[in-house]
Amino acid sequence: MPYEDLELETSDNVKLRCYLLSQKKVLDAVHATPIKSDWTATNDEAGSAIPMLRILYGQSIGGAVSIDLASRNPSKIKALILENTFTSLPSLIPHALPVLGPFSFLCHQKWDSASKVPLIPATTPILMLSGAKDEIVPKEHMRALWEIVARRGEKQTAGGREYKVGLERAKFMEFEDGGHSERCFLNFKSSANNK
Repeated sequence: MPYEDLELETSDNVKLRCYLLSQKKVLDAVHATPIKSDWTATNDEAGSAIPMLRILYGQSIGGAVSIDLASRNPSKIKALILENTFTSLPSLIPHALPVLGPFSFLCHQKWDSASKVPLIPATTPILMLSGAKDEIVPKEHMRALWEIVARRGEKQTAGGREYKVGLERAKFMEFEDGGHSERCFLNFKSSANNK
């Protein structure tokens, strides 16, 4: 896969090694709108440099990073958009790399989104975009995360009835033909523009 090495430097002089991957297919004007993020974070203080109003968008492992940031900075993150994100990296390995499945317990990078979503306040809006034909992250991961999102703020009332505020500020959308690389976000944006 062709790529370009990039080195970015943050305002606090932290150097980030990045890779720019070339887009293989040509996108029309609707799909070519860039997604911009202008926050920086230091190595051990990820999120400390996040300005007051931030909406995080993350796809796949980027969704796990967004969930982690939002769980550690609940007052600084105002909304999340998650696309084809997994519950945890060890639970993804058996599907993404079946031959390594029996050794997934050795994975030291957990990215355990399932345990961090409950730490995100129920008042934080979350939009979840899932590709039903994702060949890397099974749709069951997004559905499991959706169930956890729905339980945010769940309370028992005196009458024994559950009140779920988690659904009041959350939405789940599944795209029937969406795969891992097809970017559901672009399909969502395109369908929103056509309304």
